Order: sequence, then structure tokens, then C-alpha cells
Amino acid sequence: MNDDMNNDHEHRMARREYYRPAWSLILDTIRSRGAACSLLLGAMTVGACTAEPEASVADTASRSVALATPSVKMEANPPPAFTYWAPEGSTIRNHPQDPNIWIAESTDGSRTYYFGDQCRASERQDWVGQPVESLPKPPVDAVWRIGTTTSPQTSDLRRERLNISFDENTRRVASVACG
Repeated sequence: MNDDMNNDHEHRMARREYYRPAWSLILDTIRSRGAACSLLLGAMTVGACTAEPEASVADTASRSVALATPSVKMEANPPPAFTYWAPEGSTIRNHPQDPNIWIAESTDGSRTYYFGDQCRASERQDWVGQPVESLPKPPVDAVWRIGTTTSPQTSDLRRERLNISFDENTRRVASVACG
């Protein structure tokens, strides 16, 4: 009977060893392997602490991008800073409730809205036509929304948010705008 009890005790101890937390096993490995593991762990810690953080929106230098300058009729006061977003031949007016929202109305009655450039969309117009997979990672403090041109999106207005729409079939960027 004593042998059975000892075997049972050993079995339970073996099971307890099996369920040890991972950090405990790592410490045992460092203890058993000595200084080599300690140096490696120290180097990994230093490397992690000195790694460069991702760029922030504020740290990113302004880029100069050639923007389209369509022929438009300007009736907005104040006018928008850029007109690249407006269709050729359209008339640009201010939104009736917010002078810092602009509407470009085409001769066929279609409308394109422009919410300013707080998200710096003007600096990213060279992304239009590029594969969506080639886009850089968003900076740490940036707000980006990426979706297809046909996917539903919330209609909340966030001027600092960069909206990137791409064609589902070609996977190429169709538009880059704030909003």
C-alpha cells in the first residue's frame, strides 16, 4: 500500500511540474544554462528597449505630391485649400451649415464632398492607383479607415481620419480623403 501511495505522490508531483507557468520554465532554463542565457536575455531586453518606435503623424515630414488642378467654377467663400478632389467642370460651393465643408456639384447633379485636409490626404494622393497591399503601415497616432469602394461605412464625420477606398476586383486604391 505504501508503494502505491508513493507512486501516486510521484505521479501528482510530475503532473504539477507539467503545469508550471511558462515564466518558471524560462527561469529554470536560464539557471541551468548559466551566463550564456543571461547575456542573451539581457541583449534581447536592451534591443527591445532601444528599438525605434513607429513614426507618428506629427513626426512625419510633409511630402510634396503633384495634385490635379481640374477646371472648376469657384463659388465658395472661403475656398478650399485644394481642388484635386473636385470633378472637372464642377461648381464648388460651401455647405449651407458649415463653411468648412465644400461641395463640388457636377452638371449631371452628382455631388462630391470635401472636408478639408486635417488628415493630410493631399500628401497621399500618389497612393491612388497603387495596390492596397503596398500602402505603408499607419503611424502610431493616425486614424485610418481602409475599405472597398462598395463596402458599407459609418457616416460619422472625423476630419482627422484618413479614408482609403480601394476597388475590390483590382485591389487598387481608388480614393484617399479625410472624413
